[in-house]
Amino acid sequence: MSIQNSNLIQTKYSYDTVVAVTQKALNNAIETWYEDATTFSLVTYYFIKDSSGNPQAIDKASLLKLTNNIDPLSATLTSAQQKTLSTTVFYFAFSFIIGNPANALNINYITLSPGTDTVQYDLLCRTLQVAFWNPDNQSWISIKQTTAREFNISADINLKNVLDNSNLPPRVQAAVDTLGGTDVNVQQLLFDLDSAVVAPTTTVAGLSSSCSVFKPLMQQFANAYFSTYTAQSGALNYALTTSNTASLAPTKMDWYINAFVDSKGNLISNPTEDQQDLATLSYLFANNSDKLNPSAQLNWNWLEDNGSSHNPDMDTNADVNKYDGAISVKRDAFANYLISQLNGYVQQNCWAPYIDQTPETYGDLVFTLGTPPSNVFSAYNPNSMADGEPDQLFLYFYDKIFTLPVVQVIPAATMNVTCFFDLQVYLGDGSTAPVNRLTLQQSFHIQISTTLTDPTTGKAKVYSGSPVNKSFTDVFNVQVDDHGNIVFVKNSALSTSTDISTDVNLPFENDWDSTDSYVQNLAAKTFSEIPFTFPQQFVFPGGNAFTFQDAQFSGFSDLVCHFTYKAES
Repeated sequence: MSIQNSNLIQTKYSYDTVVAVTQKALNNAIETWYEDATTFSLVTYYFIKDSSGNPQAIDKASLLKLTNNIDPLSATLTSAQQKTLSTTVFYFAFSFIIGNPANALNINYITLSPGTDTVQYDLLCRTLQVAFWNPDNQSWISIKQTTAREFNISADINLKNVLDNSNLPPRVQAAVDTLGGTDVNVQQLLFDLDSAVVAPTTTVAGLSSSCSVFKPLMQQFANAYFSTYTAQSGALNYALTTSNTASLAPTKMDWYINAFVDSKGNLISNPTEDQQDLATLSYLFANNSDKLNPSAQLNWNWLEDNGSSHNPDMDTNADVNKYDGAISVKRDAFANYLISQLNGYVQQNCWAPYIDQTPETYGDLVFTLGTPPSNVFSAYNPNSMADGEPDQLFLYFYDKIFTLPVVQVIPAATMNVTCFFDLQVYLGDGSTAPVNRLTLQQSFHIQISTTLTDPTTGKAKVYSGSPVNKSFTDVFNVQVDDHGNIVFVKNSALSTSTDISTDVNLPFENDWDSTDSYVQNLAAKTFSEIPFTFPQQFVFPGGNAFTFQDAQFSGFSDLVCHFTYKAES
C-alpha cells in the first residue's frame, strides 16, 4: 500500500505533518451541493459599459430605463429590439442556477493542477442563459443551455492560505465562529475565489473566444458564479485553522498539488482518469514553530491505483473508492512529541542519594532527584530497519554510582549506591515489522553495597543487594477512532515484566534497618508499568472534517492513517 511509502524525514521534505486529500474526494464533497436542487436559486446579472468601456453591474430596473424597457434576456426579442440594444450602453447579461446540468454523468468540478497553486473549476449550471450584442460581426448572441455540458466554462482559481484567523472580513469571521473546534476543515481549505480567472480555452456554443466581449463576459460570469456559490452554499473562500485540538498544532502551513507518480517516484506523463483522481491537494504543516521547507512534489502516492474497476459498487477494495486521503506525521515529529510527554516521568526516576546530616535523621540514606539525561532522540537508521532491527525513536539512559560515608560506623566506612534507569521506545514489538505496534521498554535498578562489621561475628562482611530491580516491556497496539484520536492499547500477550529485587539487610538499628522498604516504597511511587503520561490520546489534525479509518507506521516510521471526508455524506 502506498501509504507505507510515507518518508517525510527526507531532507527535501521534512514536513512535520501532511494532510493529503484526493481530487476525487474533493469532487465527491462538492457534489453534495450540486446534486441538491434546493442548494442554489436563480440569479440574474446585467452589465453596462462605464465611461472607460469596462463592465459595470446594474440592476434590472435601472437598465430598463436605459434600454427603452427592453429586457436583453427576454425570450421574445425582435430584431428591431436587438438593434436598439446595440445602440445603448448595454454590454451583456446572464442568468443561471448553479448545479448539475440535466443528465450529466461522471462530473469533475475541480481538476487539480500538479506543481501549481491553482485548480481548474468547471462552472456547471443547472440552467444558464447569456445575451449580448457582438460588435465584431454585428450580430445578436442569445444562448440557452439545453443539453448536458453544452456550456464548457471553467476558471483557474488560486489556492489561498489563511493560518491566522485575525482580521478576517466580518462575513468570513462570522462563519469561522460557527465552526467550533475545527482543526483542518478541508471544506474551508479550497479556494481564493476572488482570484478566479476564466481559462483561455473556455468554449461556449455560439461564442468564440476571439470575440471582444468574451473575456469581460466570462470574467464577470466567474465572479458572479463564485459570489453566488459562497452566498448560497455557505462555502468560504478562505483557508482556515481555528482553535486546534491536534497534539501537534500547526504553526505554519503551505500546500502543494501532488501528481500521481510511478513506482520509482517519477511523474506519469499521461495519467489515466483514475490516476488523475488520485492526485492530491496536500497541506504541509510545521509544528511548534519548526521551519517549514518549500513545498515539493512527493516521490510516493498516498493512495494507489490498485483496482481493476474503480466503480465503488464493483471494486470496493480499490484505494480510490475506500479512502479520500491520508495523514502522515513525520517519524521525528512523533518521537519528539512522545519525548515531551515522558520527560517529567523520566526525571522522577533519576535518583541521587545522600546521607542526611540533620540532627533528627542524622546518618539516614535519603534520595533527591538527579539530573535526567538530555539529547535522548535517536536519528532514523535505515540500516537497522533493513537488518530487521526495530527502529528506536529515543533512549533515556541514567547510570550513576554514588560513594557515600556511613557516618554511624566507627571507623568510617563507605557505601556504594548505584542508581540506574533507562527507557526506550521503538517501533514494532521486537520480532515483527512496525506496522501498528509500538514498544516501551524500561528498567529501574537501585543497588547498594558496603563492607561493615558483622555485629554477630565481629568480622568484616559485605552487605549488598538490590532493593529495586525491575523491568517492564509494554507493547502497544496503535488504534485510531473516528475523530482522529490515537490510543495506545496495551497488548498483554506480548508485554512482559521482571522483578529480581533483593534485600540488602543492613545490620543497623534506627532507620538503616528499613532501607530496603524505604527504597522500595519510594520506587513504587515513581516507577510505573505504564508511565501515566504515555497512553494519553494523540490527536491527528482534521478531527471534525474526516472519519479516520486506520493507524499504522509506514516503512519509514511515519505515523500514518487513511481517512474519508465527512462532507461526502
